[in-house]
Amino acid sequence: MYATVSYDIDTGPQPIENVRSAMLALFQGRETLDVLADTFICHVSTTADYLELVSQLRQVGRDFPDQFQFLITLHSKGAPLRSNASFSTAKAKQIVDQ
Repeated sequence: MYATVSYDIDTGPQPIENVRSAMLALFQGRETLDVLADTFICHVSTTADYLELVSQLRQVGRDFPDQFQFLITLHSKGAPLRSNASFSTAKAKQIVDQ
C-alpha cells in the first residue's frame, strides 16, 4: 500500500522549518517520493501502520496549532498514481507496487 500526503505549513510562533522538520521526521526510514513541493507519496505497510501515521501527523498539528494541516489518502498496492506533476516514474512504481 501507499499513501499520498499533502500538507500546508503556515507562519506562526514557531519557525516554519521547525514545523516541517517535525512532520518530515515521521517519514524517516520510509520510502518516499516528492510529487509536488508540498505533496509526496510514501510506502505504508498495513492499515494499522496508516492509522498510526495519521495519529502522528495529528500530533504534529497539536504541537504546532494553526501552523500545520495535512491530508493523507491510503491507496491499495498497485493502485495507479495519477498526477500531472513531473516525478521519477521508476521510483513511484517501486513505492506503489510494494
